[in-house]
Amino acid sequence: MYQNKRIILIVPFFNERERIGQVVEKAKGTSIDEVCAVNDGSIDDGAEIAAQLGATVLSNSKRMGIGVAIRTGIKYALKNNFDIIVV
Repeated sequence: MYQNKRIILIVPFFNERERIGQVVEKAKGTSIDEVCAVNDGSIDDGAEIAAQLGATVLSNSKRMGIGVAIRTGIKYALKNNFDIIVV
């Protein structure tokens, strides 16, 4: 049903250094083609951890809320022609 469809997982996060790596790692074993981790102004090193594990990391310069973080990820997904967006 989803063959040949490009799937992106959008993961908005704020100060999640303890968990973001687990989310990125778990997504690797699925049919997800790309993980887009949207850093919503974190002050920890979660963005670096996600990037080291292969996620595309987008960062808001300050905390703007989950809605803005999700929109940031969706804009990226649409710009890059993904067929299925999972949040």
